[in-house]
Amino acid sequence: MGLSNDQIQEKVKSRPSFEDIQRGIRHQKRLRFHSDIVLSKYDYQEAYDDFIRWVGRDKPELLPKDKFDRFCSLLRMPLPTIELTKSIYARLHKVFSSQDAFFNYDKGEFRP
Repeated sequence: MGLSNDQIQEKVKSRPSFEDIQRGIRHQKRLRFHSDIVLSKYDYQEAYDDFIRWVGRDKPELLPKDKFDRFCSLLRMPLPTIELTKSIYARLHKVFSSQDAFFNYDKGEFRP
């Protein structure tokens, strides 16, 4: 559920903590790793390392060690997830950015 205006104002006044900001930055990098076209894993090294750690973790095991090594050797940039996210973004753009979009303004609040 979304935050109310009062809750948002309170969060802004109390200043977000450094950890929250860093967590948001890390999340943004992970999103860009799966949605931006890059030709080298070094462009998003931190997100790439997080992804590899996630795939190769012990519990719950996603891949056995031999299959994990094979997966790492076959993983190439750009990732196949980019094509999927582009199709999702295109459909979302049609919904939220169409020419005949309807927005309801009520008492200074914005509700799409």
